[in-house]
Amino acid sequence: MVDVFSSSFGQKMPMTLYPVSAQVRYPPMNFHMATTHEGHKMLSHVIAEHTQLPHAYVLDLIAFGAVHISEQERVDAVAMRTRREIVRTVRQRTDMPILAERYIRVHASPKRFPVATLIDWTARILYRSEVFVVVDKPPGLLCMPSVDNWVENAKYQVERVLGMDGNTSSLHVCTRLDRGTSGVCLMAMGPEQHAKMQAELVKENGSVRKVYKVLTRAPLPLGIVEHAALNYRANKRAKPGPLYEVWSDSDQLWARTNRNRGQEFVPVKMEILDCAELSLGPNARASNHDCAERGAVYFESTVRLITGRTHQIRRQCAALNAPLVSDCMYEPIAGVILQVKAHEDASTNRVLDGPSKAEVSQEQSIHVLGPEPERLGLVAERVEFAIEGVEHVFTTDHLWWRSESIDSVPK
Repeated sequence: MVDVFSSSFGQKMPMTLYPVSAQVRYPPMNFHMATTHEGHKMLSHVIAEHTQLPHAYVLDLIAFGAVHISEQERVDAVAMRTRREIVRTVRQRTDMPILAERYIRVHASPKRFPVATLIDWTARILYRSEVFVVVDKPPGLLCMPSVDNWVENAKYQVERVLGMDGNTSSLHVCTRLDRGTSGVCLMAMGPEQHAKMQAELVKENGSVRKVYKVLTRAPLPLGIVEHAALNYRANKRAKPGPLYEVWSDSDQLWARTNRNRGQEFVPVKMEILDCAELSLGPNARASNHDCAERGAVYFESTVRLITGRTHQIRRQCAALNAPLVSDCMYEPIAGVILQVKAHEDASTNRVLDGPSKAEVSQEQSIHVLGPEPERLGLVAERVEFAIEGVEHVFTTDHLWWRSESIDSVPK
């Protein structure tokens, strides 16, 4: 017997993971349960029996990485039901006998990334050595596995091509790109190699140089652009949102703490190397013949990262009132820059530039953020770095807007 105590059901859906359709998106459907049967019983049979999911579909979900079980052998179902106990779980990707009183979580409708199975990943590997691999990641999928999808991501797909099992031998992502961002992505061949590469990558004045191509509908100012951001390591509840103005005494900003609000700040810098109106190729023009009539203008810029913060280029472009094309997450806060006064008792932030001059807080601004887009006007075009005295330079020329319709970008 199984105690099923929490679930969210969506619409009726075919009980199969393959083939996946890019046009059909099903709502989440999760099952939480604690087993109470006697003796050993196969995990797949326990799930199928008490969720009414087909047994073959359950086996697919297990192999897909959508099933998690508790680490401890005995859990308190009542405590879990009332959320009084947090249960640590591990992903279970093989069917196995399971003992009684184990917590099971099943993601019956995992989030899908169809592009993962449409790509020739062998052609996407730019370089391979005993230390690291360089991949040209396409837009539309994650670099790492998600909680309900172990398979459809760049890491797993490259491991599959290289013959790595993901357990005894696995890749470790060094330069993680957002789902909608494409371009050069570095992956270390093991934990030791990853630690060595990360030590170099995190240095602000190290050998690493990251250059991006950016597509916007407004021009970006040339030169170094600097803002301030909340330090997420000091404030675990902080989420990516609007950036802050840098004062004239910015040298003291990074050490200053707003004690009333528990805020600490870090610098956010990038250098805009060039910016030019986009000249579409003949194929793109044919599919965008109505752009001129509507007055749509696009600008392609080259940006060098100086610091590396969460969604940095996206947030800084939004602060400059030039959000990336298709960036529905940060478009709602385009032109918004927050201000923190130099006094420790400052309790409000003010919009310095943008459509509204009303007072606004970091928390209020985050609530208007949109969803994560499928594809962004952002490509990691070039990465330069040195490992053990050897210089490496990797580039990609896959800029999707050079050959595809800009106005047909999925949101």
